[in-house]
Amino acid sequence: MTQAEHARSPAPDTRTLGDVVAGLARRTPDAALVVCVVTGVVGTALIAILLRAVWWLTPVVLLAAAFGTWGIADRERGALGARGTVFRFLRVLAALVGGAAAAFAAVTLFALIVGPLIS
Repeated sequence: MTQAEHARSPAPDTRTLGDVVAGLARRTPDAALVVCVVTGVVGTALIAILLRAVWWLTPVVLLAAAFGTWGIADRERGALGARGTVFRFLRVLAALVGGAAAAFAAVTLFALIVGPLIS
């Protein structure tokens, strides 16, 4: 590739998964974020209490709750004082829960696929 061709080629996309998810959360309407939180929390509780047979859905509903929580808290990122501290804490907590849920989802999917193959 010549220098002229190299100069015309588009730059590689350097966005991270976090950037993509944050952009999506920032474009999502408030009502949809609230629905994600409520669905995630209620879904997790129902699975834990009543629907243990579908335990493998837990990471999905936890991801929805984390996404909604992070999105709502991100809307308040400019808040000051105690309120700002609470929303910063919620953003960090939602990111940690979402990351753990994503890892749990990956391990669960792997186990559900590989388990029958080994048996």
